[in-house]
Amino acid sequence: MNDPCPAPLSGAQDSTARADGLPLVVFEEKDQALDDLAFDEMNIVELPFALLTRNTDGIYEMPLSADGRSRLACLKSSGHGLPNALAPRVLLGMMWMWKNGPESGGRTFTVKLRELVERYMYPDRFTTYAPNGELLRSVERQINCIANTRIHTDKWWDRKLKRHQEANVAIISDVKVIDEGGRHRPRRLQVTWGEAFWQSMVERYTKPIDARIVQSLDNPLDLQLYRLLDRQLATKSRQQYSNIVAFARYKLGMRGKTIDAGGRTASSYVAQKLGESLRRLRQERFVVRMTIDRSVDPFSVTFERLANPSPGQKHEVVDDDLPGELVREFFFHAHGVPRDGRRTRVARVDRAIASEWVTVYGLEKAKWMVQRCVKMQRDRGREPILMFRGLRMYENAAAGAFEQGARKESASRELMVEEEIARIWDSYQQALVDLFDGRTGRDGLSRLEAETREELRREMPEKPGFILEAHLRARIHAAKCGRMNAMSEAEFRSTAGLGLAALRDALAARHGADVLGEDGGRVTLEAA
Repeated sequence: MNDPCPAPLSGAQDSTARADGLPLVVFEEKDQALDDLAFDEMNIVELPFALLTRNTDGIYEMPLSADGRSRLACLKSSGHGLPNALAPRVLLGMMWMWKNGPESGGRTFTVKLRELVERYMYPDRFTTYAPNGELLRSVERQINCIANTRIHTDKWWDRKLKRHQEANVAIISDVKVIDEGGRHRPRRLQVTWGEAFWQSMVERYTKPIDARIVQSLDNPLDLQLYRLLDRQLATKSRQQYSNIVAFARYKLGMRGKTIDAGGRTASSYVAQKLGESLRRLRQERFVVRMTIDRSVDPFSVTFERLANPSPGQKHEVVDDDLPGELVREFFFHAHGVPRDGRRTRVARVDRAIASEWVTVYGLEKAKWMVQRCVKMQRDRGREPILMFRGLRMYENAAAGAFEQGARKESASRELMVEEEIARIWDSYQQALVDLFDGRTGRDGLSRLEAETREELRREMPEKPGFILEAHLRARIHAAKCGRMNAMSEAEFRSTAGLGLAALRDALAARHGADVLGEDGGRVTLEAA
């Protein structure tokens, strides 16, 4: 690893002003330099070196292959046991610290425990307070657990020789306390990598990894599954495992009575756990499709990455982050943070609530509700809503307002459509009357008027003349439409409901001409 070290990490944050004048932190971007530091060694992805539990008491060996030729083991006399679920995060942080430090490239380097925790393991957690002694002791314990554990395998890949080797590998060979620390001094360890592991990193049998995802995952299974799938799907679109239980046991390090029992129960249990893990990873914008074949026992499983980044390319996202988009919409309306600015960091609890909103209401309605909630808070003169989770007190009122507005809009639109259909109906009838007049001639029109007047006199002999004249105009109009084979009003309205184009085609087929002309309907009818 002889590439130049990037600039030291430094905190960076954007803020906007609160009503009381104090800064409101709405975005905290992890250092860009961390992208250049974050990597994973590919042997330890395929050969998990830690259990997925915090309690490893009495566990001194773990199989890493079905044939028993690969296993993880430590001395019972060590007093530490196998590494636990914290160990992968500790080791990744140490690898990034080693690459970033002045001793980069050498086997031996210095580890400042507090810096390891605050800068490389949990950069978001300790911005306002320091890690406590219990966490620091747990991290140091895992460093010693890793040092006391060895990987016995016939699958260790030597990149220089380009083949698998049988090996007995220590990730860390030595740990020394060089400064016990004090009130104003950090506790410092001197760590020496195991020869084979160090050589693998120097020869770059490594791959880039998204530090933001690593540092945001709390569940140990999520972290191991992400590391493995990100490694397997980096250069291919799909990866299949014929035995889902063996995959969980030897690739992920899962243990337990249910898995040990085997059969369909074990397969179903693993499938459930993997599904839950992938849903959590989806929230971190790592999207993988998992297909389970339940026709075989144990089940087979296939993973497909929805995007296929090339080697060395930074992590790409193909899935729209709808909950994140909704939270950023809140920051825009509540605090004026630009929508198109740098990515706003979304807290896990806010992402979960926003995901519920998107699922229940849909994205567009949820965005409207966010704007409505902020307006309600301001209209009532209440304290500013600092985080998305604060919208919950206005959620029901905003949802009700949306539905009420939707009903009013629907009623208004129905009235507009009704008026439009009535207008087109009148236009259609007048067009038929004009066609009849043009085809009939003056003598024919005179006869029709005389016949209609005589018919009205027989029907209404006692009515005065002005009333007969009023009925005469309407009766002649209806007679002309009837002789032109006019469509009934009920059929006309039914056809108009299919849209203007369908109505125009139906009338043209009926009359042999475009009787609507250019005045045949507006946008209202077409949208209806």
